[in-house]
Amino acid sequence: MAMAANLESMGKNDQALSIYQQIASIYPNSFNAPLALLSQVYLLKSENRIEEARRICETILTRYRESFWAGEAAQELRLLKPNASSQAPSAQRIPPLLTAPSSTPADALPPNSPKPR
Repeated sequence: MAMAANLESMGKNDQALSIYQQIASIYPNSFNAPLALLSQVYLLKSENRIEEARRICETILTRYRESFWAGEAAQELRLLKPNASSQAPSAQRIPPLLTAPSSTPADALPPNSPKPR
């Protein structure tokens, strides 16, 4: 873990990612396995590899749900979810009525507005 963290601090993210992957696969039952996976998430996010980061968060939540790191993975997964408003087609904005419809009772109009004749 320390070697990968050192590589990461030196900006050698590809090498750090490789070591984190090795740790998680060689020692899947160790305390460091979910931490190594979570470290991959941070690196992948920095490289805008969001879908891979999401998959790793889901792996942590599945395999290591009892670990401390599961809470961190859940938080990261919430941050990685696509924004609902960015995927939904934009609704066409309908301008408000400039005048009150004639069928509206006068007492239903906002105060200080002219009463219809």
